[in-house]
Amino acid sequence: MAFIKEESEDLKIEDTFTVKHEDAEQHTAAPVHLTGLKEECEAVTVAQEKNQNDKHSASEEKVAYYPQPYKRRGPYKLKPYNFIRYICQHCGKEFSQNGNLQAHIRIHTGEKPFSCKLCDKSFTQKSHLQIHLRAHVEGMSFTCQHCGRHFTQKNAFMVHLKVHTADRSKTCKTCGKTFSRSANLLEHVRVHTGARPFGCQHCGKTFAKKTTLRNHTKIHTGEKPYRCPYCGKGFIQPTNYKVHIKTHTGEMRFCCQECGKGFEHQGKLTTHMLIHSGEKPYACAQCGSRFRLKGALAGHMNVHTLERAPPSASSVDARSAVKAA
Repeated sequence: MAFIKEESEDLKIEDTFTVKHEDAEQHTAAPVHLTGLKEECEAVTVAQEKNQNDKHSASEEKVAYYPQPYKRRGPYKLKPYNFIRYICQHCGKEFSQNGNLQAHIRIHTGEKPFSCKLCDKSFTQKSHLQIHLRAHVEGMSFTCQHCGRHFTQKNAFMVHLKVHTADRSKTCKTCGKTFSRSANLLEHVRVHTGARPFGCQHCGKTFAKKTTLRNHTKIHTGEKPYRCPYCGKGFIQPTNYKVHIKTHTGEMRFCCQECGKGFEHQGKLTTHMLIHSGEKPYACAQCGSRFRLKGALAGHMNVHTLERAPPSASSVDARSAVKAA
């Protein structure tokens, strides 16, 4: 009995805390609460003073209460993720999946392998074909009540409705044209004022739109991300590239050598070339103004016609409308 009492006196809170603290370091899933541990030790001490025989069994239960800590076999190792990049050889764009790269390449090649069996339309992606098939199966389910335009997707239909229902409170004071966004109005006003706030740092040429400046800068840098897979010719803008592709596929027989734009008829190409040459072959016989297109000259002649008409409220309004346009 004396031996048991001596052993109980040696059992202190610090000893129990030391053992449990080691458990906490090895088994983090069982956190230690010192307050509860101290109360348990005090309860065991009181029980030992009342009954020496129960002390030994209580001590055994106390020790057996805590499970053995989990010991991992070795240190955790993080395997580095292998970032595979699929790069487009035409424009350098990167993709994380080969399937996305193959779908992207069709933009450059013009390939449309997914064709509709009900009509002659073809698509670059299978998902686009599936959306198109709804037009045949469901029959143009979304129709705009304002203009009668049809849509197969509800999201596209809702976006289109904003054209009619949006608040067009931004009005141009010069011509009366309205816009739903202030940024669009500001860009439009530059047509009347002639402001060109975006200047090229290489040559000093100015532009009214930032996007036009961005495309112009590629002329100095030599960047031509869109390259024809048939002849290797490069293009700055994707629109010119797509038109050029049609010259190889036979859709556009007549191609502009300056910008790569293609046309179905020689006459349209001849008219287009006047843009690059700056030639304006149509001159007004009354004021000497010159125009590139015959239709533009005909529209200009209305100004002189209105000037000869008797002055009236309606003619004044019509004249102001023509000048604003």
